[in-house]
Amino acid sequence: MRKKTKFLFLRISVILAFTVLAGRLWYVQVVMGSYYKQQADTSKIRLEPVQALRGIIYDQKGRQLVWNTPSWNVEIVPHGIPYARATSIYEQLAALLHNQPTAAEIARTVAANRWRDYAPALIKPNVSADVAMVIKQLHASLPGVRADPSSVRGYRWDPQDSLAHLLGYTVSIGPHTYAADRRLYPVEQFLNSDQVGSTGIEAQVDPYLHGINGTDQVEVDAGERPVRVLKKGTSIPGDNVYLTIDWKTQKQVAQDLSAALAQLHLRKGVAILEDVHTGKIISMVSLPSYNNDWFSNGISTKRYASLLQDPAHPLNDLAISGQYPPGSTFKVITAAAALGTGVADVNRYIDDTGYIKLCSVYDPATCRIFNGWQPGGLGSLNIVGALARSSDIYFYTVAGGNPNKDPNMPKIGGDRLASYARNMGLGSATGIDLPGEMSGLVPSKTWFNHLPVGPLRNPGETWHIGNDYNMAIGQGQNLATPLQMVNVAATIANGGTLLRPRVVDHITGTVIPQKGALRSPKVLEPFVPSIVRRNIISPASLALIQQGMHMSVTPLPYGTSWNVVDPRINAAGKTGTAEDSSGNGTPDAWWIGYAPFNHPQVAVCVLVPNANAEGAYVAAPIAHKVLEDYYHLAPLKKNWLVDVQQMLVPSAGGAQ
Repeated sequence: MRKKTKFLFLRISVILAFTVLAGRLWYVQVVMGSYYKQQADTSKIRLEPVQALRGIIYDQKGRQLVWNTPSWNVEIVPHGIPYARATSIYEQLAALLHNQPTAAEIARTVAANRWRDYAPALIKPNVSADVAMVIKQLHASLPGVRADPSSVRGYRWDPQDSLAHLLGYTVSIGPHTYAADRRLYPVEQFLNSDQVGSTGIEAQVDPYLHGINGTDQVEVDAGERPVRVLKKGTSIPGDNVYLTIDWKTQKQVAQDLSAALAQLHLRKGVAILEDVHTGKIISMVSLPSYNNDWFSNGISTKRYASLLQDPAHPLNDLAISGQYPPGSTFKVITAAAALGTGVADVNRYIDDTGYIKLCSVYDPATCRIFNGWQPGGLGSLNIVGALARSSDIYFYTVAGGNPNKDPNMPKIGGDRLASYARNMGLGSATGIDLPGEMSGLVPSKTWFNHLPVGPLRNPGETWHIGNDYNMAIGQGQNLATPLQMVNVAATIANGGTLLRPRVVDHITGTVIPQKGALRSPKVLEPFVPSIVRRNIISPASLALIQQGMHMSVTPLPYGTSWNVVDPRINAAGKTGTAEDSSGNGTPDAWWIGYAPFNHPQVAVCVLVPNANAEGAYVAAPIAHKVLEDYYHLAPLKKNWLVDVQQMLVPSAGGAQ
């Protein structure tokens, strides 16, 4: 009897348990079903990216050149846009953003990001806090639309915008960059809302500056807007980059160059200072420039078009991408070739009579005259005097000979001269750690004779003695960048070692691109001088070239660099005046050199394109002012800018 009672009790307990469970199931599904459905529809878990702060850029002395400024991004999560309301949402959002972008452009952006339906697509970066707050308040009528905190780059400013070309700027990542960086740098977790470097240092070392993005676990509502953070992720800021640039020197050089150009009623110019022993670029100014904040803040179509249409091309960094005939600054290379091939030595004198007349061997009546810069000539000169006085006739003769004097006269020839030019770094990029560098052009006899008929070569034309002459004085097809020419000066100053110029001194932080993060910060990329080539010129030849450049910086009537004469600086250098390759008839003014002569420290290059005057009258005095301020010396000439303006006379007697 007791067993039956126990069994009955067990049956009743089981029936009651199932009854309770069935009742609870009915309550959840029927009574509370609509509530839980609403909760499911309006509360979802998403993995949200956390953008890392970009690293900071400093000058060589630790002065901050770039900032991360708090900002807001407007984004849309495609999955959160109700199909039936999409058009009205885009129109309402476009109105809030003053039709920048338009509703149609917003629709295209969303459509392009449908393949990542739950990821926020960037609609507009860097909106004001007021606009962001309005969007947040209108969350009910703008499902899928978000305003998320971000940061935007800010750049150190000076009146000449002298750092813009060097620092560059960031832009919103594009689909191609996004795809490439996600593949190349998986550890960094690039986002489609990231800012990436577009030009300058921002682009060159972007993987270091980027950092490692993190991931938050976030509860979002039905409109894909964050409700609360369930689990906080960790992002790692980008590394810090220290440049070789000295900000105060950069600002002063820009001021000196800008003031001179204003006096000359010109806009374009370049000035570079390089450490001759390390290749570190201390200052590099290319004018005109632009404000890189315009790009980081989202440049307008109108402003961008004005920059593109500006005839002075402010977006171009002339220091590394401007290609110009080097003019008589090339004579230091011709001198090296003449000495290195045995065509010249200190005891070989050539009479500069002011011109060389060459007549055709086939038609003696057909002649061409190659003039020197000084009518009447400069007299008898050896290689030191030829450099100091920039004798065209001397360098014509050692390069191509003089059939009038001796048909068997030793000469360098176009191919050997080209070889020396290339050894000195011309005709190829220097390898500076900046994007956009051009290589220039070194012509040669072999190169020319194999050219197809076209702009540079007429039918049946071959390299001739006139090409040797033009090449010897930096004309003809010769093209060089200011950076290449300051590197030539540094090579002569340091004893014949060609260095790769650098603008990045070192990088510190924890993020190693493609590898991840270290536990503690350290120097990731220390500065080590990069030697391209040693012993380019023999010590004996080098001493003669240095002597000639030093004698160039002597008072008239001897040295052509007389505008750089200053015992406090004791510079050595070479002037240059080049016929403009664009054919507009206004010559380019050059000066390259170094200081001090006895213990060289810094090399200088100044270029003023289309100066309509000689290097001695325009580039040389600017170089003197730059050196004067670099060494913190009191002005030797209080009215030096006025002097430059008065010297702007193409027909004035002077030097190459």
